[in-house]
Amino acid sequence: DFGDLDDEKTYVSSCSNGTRGVFMAGYAYDGGNIFFNNIRYITVGSTGNTTDAGDLTQSKLDTVSASNGTNAFVFGGVDASGSWNEIDEIDYVAIVSTSNASDFGDISTGVIDLHGGVINDATYALRYKGAATSGSIYTIKYIDYITMASTGNTSDFGDMTVAGIQGMGGAGNTTRGINFGGRIGGSNSDDTIDYVTVASTGDATDFGNLTLYLDNQQSGTSAVSNLTKAEVYGGHTQTVGVRDNIDYVTIASTGNATSAGDDLTVAITGGTALSGT
Repeated sequence: DFGDLDDEKTYVSSCSNGTRGVFMAGYAYDGGNIFFNNIRYITVGSTGNTTDAGDLTQSKLDTVSASNGTNAFVFGGVDASGSWNEIDEIDYVAIVSTSNASDFGDISTGVIDLHGGVINDATYALRYKGAATSGSIYTIKYIDYITMASTGNTSDFGDMTVAGIQGMGGAGNTTRGINFGGRIGGSNSDDTIDYVTVASTGDATDFGNLTLYLDNQQSGTSAVSNLTKAEVYGGHTQTVGVRDNIDYVTIASTGNATSAGDDLTVAITGGTALSGT
């Protein structure tokens, strides 16, 4: 146990600069729908509860986020209008600050929810897969990207190997970004792992497979890395239920995931993860 968030919530996204970790947005049901716009932070090297750091541009849930070590970038999601409207906005905020987020730009392909995840290096952040109001829920496999140092809308990067929603998220090193699992049909989770070279646009390539068929029952936010190993935590398998597993891969070499042998303290889905020192 490390500590607590400010509330019992799901559909949260998170990232870090290696020292401070930030948790953003989210949703709770406590006698009614509660949407959060807050940004909370922890110091990764010391246990404790989260502290308030500011607010996003609006309350929302089911976002995904990335970091270049300076700023946190929050993509898409669903707004708090009560109609569960998908949104295309991108927010950004300095991780070390206690200040509100600002508008960065928009997802150029339109509103998006239930993302597969985000992967990034120090320059580019790639948001991929998901569902859009205007299309069939399991058909999107495209990848959008931003250059994190300059505000603006996303550009086309390429496609993942499989279309889907609710991935376990993305992780990577300074060169390669990896995507894990997802939901590819109404009752079908996926075990696909694929990867891209983040610095060059193009389609993803097959990496291997997870030990289980996994999705995250929200946007993909449960994968982390230390630049050598990438891990995914918990998740959900359609027809089976919530999982407590930890899977890992070595980022630089393709191959199937390995079970870490140790499990989470409880089975969990709809969670989020970040890493630091």
